[in-house]
Amino acid sequence: MCGIFAYLNYDTPQPRATVINYLLQGLRRLEYRGYDSAGFSIDTPGTSKPNIVRKQGNIKALEDHANSLNIPNEIVDNHVGIAHTRWATHGVPSDTNSHPHRSDENNEFVVVHNGIITNYRELKDKLSKKGFVFESETDTEAIPKLCKYIFDKNQSISFTKLITSVSNALEGAFALIVKSSHFPGEIVAVKRGSPMILGIKLPHTEEEHESPSSPLVKVNSTSTESLLSVPFSANDRQGMNRAEYFIASDSTAIVDHTKLVIMLQDNDLLHFKSDNIRITTPRKETRPRTEFWRLWRSTPDRSIWEDTSIS
Repeated sequence: MCGIFAYLNYDTPQPRATVINYLLQGLRRLEYRGYDSAGFSIDTPGTSKPNIVRKQGNIKALEDHANSLNIPNEIVDNHVGIAHTRWATHGVPSDTNSHPHRSDENNEFVVVHNGIITNYRELKDKLSKKGFVFESETDTEAIPKLCKYIFDKNQSISFTKLITSVSNALEGAFALIVKSSHFPGEIVAVKRGSPMILGIKLPHTEEEHESPSSPLVKVNSTSTESLLSVPFSANDRQGMNRAEYFIASDSTAIVDHTKLVIMLQDNDLLHFKSDNIRITTPRKETRPRTEFWRLWRSTPDRSIWEDTSIS
């Protein structure tokens, strides 16, 4: 059973080593799910090209491999990192079959994925006929290559529309996260049948202003679209627009960082860009879109999302 983890820091300066450590820490929290290889992707220093680091074996082997690469420990103010632990289902355990998987040698699209794509052979055959060369034996690799195929046909397409088209072409159960050099600083995640949780960490809300009981609150919404803006982003107080975000297969990978979470439901598509998170439903449905869960937090000025109808 695979595990996925992502860490995003917005206006929150972090040494690159800290970003990598957060990714490795998240993967360690998911070790109980079982795995035979692991990997992560961060931005390449000086460019928006995603850098991919993968290794067969345990997370310590991945950490040692990453250390051997001497990745520059620069400060990054805004950054997206994704990580994965793999349990082999399609193809033997190997560095090449490990996640993240890429669209091409330039890493234009990079994907981590849980679940099984049941129509991957059909997608692989079609993409191979279009000239795409597959490096691995996995079903996952069809996803980033499909991303590139659709993007190359329409380079003005938005990231969300692109991933909506990709997810609608996939059959099976999955949770996936995509980052791209064409959309620097952005990330899109979508799930169908596999778990995915979003954690949000805001300044001055985790310890000093935490409610003693921190009850979990369910929020119902019939809206087909929700926009979650970073609290304080409109506040002119210095530093109040900072935020950190965590996406994971399980809350065990997030709990060390925050207890403010949103439980994503099937067909939810999460898009992070700048200081906003937008959650939409790729497939048009008539049912009430989703239910959110959150931990109540109080700040000196107001409660986070005190209006229980997120819309």
